[in-house]
Amino acid sequence: MEEIMKALSNIQKELEEQKLTIQKSGEQVTAKVTQNIDSIIDEKFRILEEKYDNLQENKAKKNKQQQHDPNIRIRRANNATEGVTKQTMLNYFTNKNTTNKNA
Repeated sequence: MEEIMKALSNIQKELEEQKLTIQKSGEQVTAKVTQNIDSIIDEKFRILEEKYDNLQENKAKKNKQQQHDPNIRIRRANNATEGVTKQTMLNYFTNKNTTNKNA
């Protein structure tokens, strides 16, 4: 009976040691995953900042080009008129088709 108690006691000690090992391993894995996630987020923010900087540079270049272009106002007016004309035609045909279906 005493041998069985010693064996059970040894098993319990081994289980406690395994439990501690598993907990430490879990903490290490958690730390590593957190580190990986942080590095991924840092990389995504870096890329986002680069894209934003490029966008700002392109916007500045475009504004500079538009300032030197004497016909920019005319082109803008033509683009606005063209958009209105397309929308008017679309409305006309949409209403015409709806009217014909109802008749």
